[in-house]
Amino acid sequence: DLRSGDPVVAGTTAVVPAPDGAGPPPAGPAGAVAQDDGRTALVAVVPLGRLTAGQAELLAGTAARDLQLTPWRSVVVPDLPDASAAEGLSAAGLVLDPGSAWLRVTACAGLPGCRKSLADVRADATAAVRAGTLPADGARQHWVGCERRCGRPSGDVVDVVATPSGYRVG
Repeated sequence: DLRSGDPVVAGTTAVVPAPDGAGPPPAGPAGAVAQDDGRTALVAVVPLGRLTAGQAELLAGTAARDLQLTPWRSVVVPDLPDASAAEGLSAAGLVLDPGSAWLRVTACAGLPGCRKSLADVRADATAAVRAGTLPADGARQHWVGCERRCGRPSGDVVDVVATPSGYRVG
């Protein structure tokens, strides 16, 4: 315990402004990535950030040792001899295609997880991804159940907002 610790810590911490034009970091990769040591890492995107117990068990069973969670709703399975496990991870619903729409879609909890939500936005976003009918020409988008826009990522994102009569894009 430091007596008057807050001012001491604050006095030693510098705030550095972000460089001009700095935005959010780009989305991480998906798929097989060659490691410097010749082994392979598989980067599996978890659609809407929801990992099932079965997917977690499969990832743990695939890993040589540890798994790494990323800020981009993905899991890295490092130190594999090759990319042969990719097919099984994909079959379990994880995304290893770097061109997948799942890399550009996020959502709030929506119904039934939030009483303020007007729609089951996760189910609707999933249906749009599967049907290839994402709005806004497939731009990076965040689906929300109300005007609060919970969970909205920073940067250039198109909001897809539930209304009593459907969705408003923009």
